[in-house]
Amino acid sequence: MLKMTLAALTLGLALAGCSDEGEPSSSAPEPTTAAPEPAGPSARAAVDSAVAAMVRSDLIDFTYEAVMASQPIVRLEGTQRLLGGWSVSATFDDPTTAGPDNLGLEARSAHGTTWMQMAGWPAPMTGCWLTMGPTQVPVGITGLLPDEAGYVSMLAGLRGRDFVDGSDDRVAVELPFRYAQAVLPGRLLQQIEMSRPAARHAVVDAEVTLEKGRVATIEVHGRDVAASITSAGGTMTDDAAQFAAFIDFTVSFATSQNGQVAGPPPVDLVVTADEMEQDGCH
Repeated sequence: MLKMTLAALTLGLALAGCSDEGEPSSSAPEPTTAAPEPAGPSARAAVDSAVAAMVRSDLIDFTYEAVMASQPIVRLEGTQRLLGGWSVSATFDDPTTAGPDNLGLEARSAHGTTWMQMAGWPAPMTGCWLTMGPTQVPVGITGLLPDEAGYVSMLAGLRGRDFVDGSDDRVAVELPFRYAQAVLPGRLLQQIEMSRPAARHAVVDAEVTLEKGRVATIEVHGRDVAASITSAGGTMTDDAAQFAAFIDFTVSFATSQNGQVAGPPPVDLVVTADEMEQDGCH
C-alpha cells in the first residue's frame, strides 16, 4: 500500500547511520586533513527527510497542473488517504477559447474501484457516476490509479542530487520513469516505445521545492522526460516529441485542510459502461 511504501523511507533514514562492520581495524590509516563537511544536510538527506515527514499525515492534499507553452491545460485538485483511496476535481482549459471548457471532472477511488463524473454529460447521464474498469483511468489522466494517486506515489521515488544554485530549499532530483509517468497524459504514453527493462531503469531529471521540512512541489519538464526515454533506448513519435518539448508539469502538496476523502458515490447514481449507453442512472 502507499502508506507502507512511503513508511519504508522513514525506516531507511533510521538505519542510514547504522553499521554492522564492528570496530575499526587497527591497521586503518591515520586520518588526513579533509575538506570541511557541508554545514547543512546533503540534498539526498534533505529530500528523504521531507518525504518521511509527509508520512506522518494520514491525508495529503495535492494539485497537479499541466502547462503547454505557458498555457494551463489541466488542473487537478485532490486528497489522498495514505491507507488507500482518493477524491479529485479537475478542470480543463481550452487554449482556443482562453478559458475553462464544460468538461469539469469529478473522480473518486476506494477499495480498488474508480468512479468518474463529467460536468458536461447530457441527459440521461447528467449526475451519474461511471464505474471504471480495473485497467482504466478517467479521461486518460494517467496518475489517477485505483486507490493510489500516482502524484503522491511520486514521493517514494525522489532521489535528491544537488541543491540548486546554492539554495537550501530547491533540490535537483532524479525520479525513476515508472513514477514520473504519472504526470504524462495517456495520449503521450501511447506514443512511447520502450522495453520493460529500459522503463525500469530510466530516470527523469526533476526539481523539488522544500518548505517547512516537507516536499512542497515537484516540477517535471516534458523535455527531460523525452531525454530520459532516449537515453534508455526508447523512442517517441515525432508528434509526441514535439508535444513533450513544450509541456511542463507541477505537482504541489499540502497537509489536508478538509480532513476527508469523498467515499463511493450513491449506489443509485452509479452506472456501468453498458448502462451509460442506455438509460444512464435515471
